[in-house]
Amino acid sequence: MASVPDPVPLFSARESHAPLEPALAAAFARVLQSGRFVLGEEVAAFERELAAWLEVDADCVVGVSSGSDALVAALLALDVGAGAEVVTTPFTFVATAEAIARVGARPVFADIDPVTLNLDPAAARAAITERTQAVIPVHLFGHPAPMDFGSVPVIEDAAQAIGARTAGKRVGTIGAAGCFSFFPTKPLGALGDGGAVVTQSGGPADRVRRLRQHGSADRRAHLELGGNWRLDALQAALLRAKLPHLAGWIDQRRALAAAYSRALADLDAISLPAAAVGNEPAWAHYVLRVHDGRRDGPRDGPRDGPRDGPRDGRRDGPRDGPRGGRRDGPRDGPRDGPRGGRRDGPRDGRRDGPRDGRRDGPRDGPRDGPRDALAQHLEAHAIGCAVYYRRPLHLEPAFAHLGYARGAFPHAERAADELIALPLFPGLDADRQGRVIDAVRSFFRP
Repeated sequence: MASVPDPVPLFSARESHAPLEPALAAAFARVLQSGRFVLGEEVAAFERELAAWLEVDADCVVGVSSGSDALVAALLALDVGAGAEVVTTPFTFVATAEAIARVGARPVFADIDPVTLNLDPAAARAAITERTQAVIPVHLFGHPAPMDFGSVPVIEDAAQAIGARTAGKRVGTIGAAGCFSFFPTKPLGALGDGGAVVTQSGGPADRVRRLRQHGSADRRAHLELGGNWRLDALQAALLRAKLPHLAGWIDQRRALAAAYSRALADLDAISLPAAAVGNEPAWAHYVLRVHDGRRDGPRDGPRDGPRDGPRDGRRDGPRDGPRGGRRDGPRDGPRDGPRGGRRDGPRDGRRDGPRDGRRDGPRDGPRDGPRDALAQHLEAHAIGCAVYYRRPLHLEPAFAHLGYARGAFPHAERAADELIALPLFPGLDADRQGRVIDAVRSFFRP
């Protein structure tokens, strides 16, 4: 009887954690002995060390409880609230648009570039109005997004992109604020949840510090309402042990991405992710596009970039699901009004069909299409994969009240039907990556 090969997971931290076990154990013991478990010196030290790694001033980094809460804190710190509009992409994890709604503002979606999968800057600029108070581009799958939106403040969703650069600058340090996630599957992952907000020098970092502690700077007075968004000392200590290895891990991710692209370049039925000129992705995910017969841009990677890099993976963001098998990330949807593909019809959505999405809402993509057939093929070969994202945010039930109809953002909708992520993580060896490559090739060329 033939032996069943060990599964190749979508993500595994075991390989990167194994050599760090003594350092991680020492970090745990240090926190245990200190008796200080929330904020404190471990968090302050991590903020300083992360600032040095990001090449920003030491007081510009604020540790928070998650990447999702980082977005909320950044929006509030920039005075974005009720009545405001915030332009963002419909093709991202739900946390991006959810944060906008949490502060009382309205998400306004603009379509993505069909090749890079990031927010299309021309579409985003067309969606800006006098009510727009911020734009949130997402550095999707670790690929830097364009950030030129005129005078409107930019909040970078860099949940999946720590370590990526564009034009020589580290993403997350360019806009008015940048938001990082340390969810375990991210390029720098904690052993639980964590996040950080990065501001410019002289920016609202002190206000973020106040907001993360219920709007209080000294516990004697609450100057405004914030939240319980504090970073645990234990997670900060563990992240301090891992941070010195981040650059090497990103190099491994880049090498794995290049190996995939070389091995799969001759398959006409797929498009490979690639880095645009001037960008150095962090490769959080390696995401293929499996064509379903419709053509959406060049099949061999981005317009002006090389072909050896993928578009990798995203907000407390995708909880980028490890351990073999697919995971389908969530997302949200719009409100109402014109611009950016939104409808001008009645705000109750009756014109677009029932709010439960049966007519215009969530149709989770062509389940019988080639992308899902490939996923089943990989799973049959004990290879993990994931769909990011099966449904664009404007078609999520949670955002049905925004009034967007199917067809409002065709590039995002097509991406949701065609993308699939392959295993990519530090420590993925050549033998296991070779099994993934062989399985992909055998699907298209049996």
